Amino acid sequence: MWFVAASSLLASTVCSAQNGFTTPEGKPYDVTIPMEVTGFDKAVAAEHGYEILADEQGIQYSAKIGATRRGAAEEAVAPANRIGGNCGYSWLYYDAIGHSAAQINTGFQLKWPAVSYYWKVNLRDAGGSSSQTWGGGLFFRSRWGTSKEVTHMTHGHSEARVSKASSVILSNGAVCTSGGPWDSTNVY
Repeated sequence: MWFVAASSLLASTVCSAQNGFTTPEGKPYDVTIPMEVTGFDKAVAAEHGYEILADEQGIQYSAKIGATRRGAAEEAVAPANRIGGNCGYSWLYYDAIGHSAAQINTGFQLKWPAVSYYWKVNLRDAGGSSSQTWGGGLFFRSRWGTSKEVTHMTHGHSEARVSKASSVILSNGAVCTSGGPWDSTNVY
């Protein structure tokens, strides 16, 4: 069960020219968007030696079992950037590649190890909309990315956007949610 705490998603984007990040294939990211902790999964936290606590204002945070106050554990995490900033960043790179096809490159980089994820990219072109989804175990990895060719696209303007439902469950039980990066291209 997820316990969602209030958070405000950052609206600013970070251009690849400023951060130098590249995709697993070595291409520069068009846009990276921070990911934020938006809640907690108590069962996952407990399974990995963490507990979900609340401060005086009732705001939840994750800490190693036995830590009685926020900040007592090195890896304490709270939603809405209260401790340690964002939990990572997510990206989307979307390019037309000819023959009515486009290439999606998407993923995330986290500050902490994760146990599972759900990732969805929504596509829209003149012919309609569709989506691509991924998910599964991460086995304590903190980075995931994929590339996928999408065929049978309609020629003209097309957009791709990471759904804001895309999220990762960190080993400390925190739910790290994508800010929804997007990109567009002209399919030919």
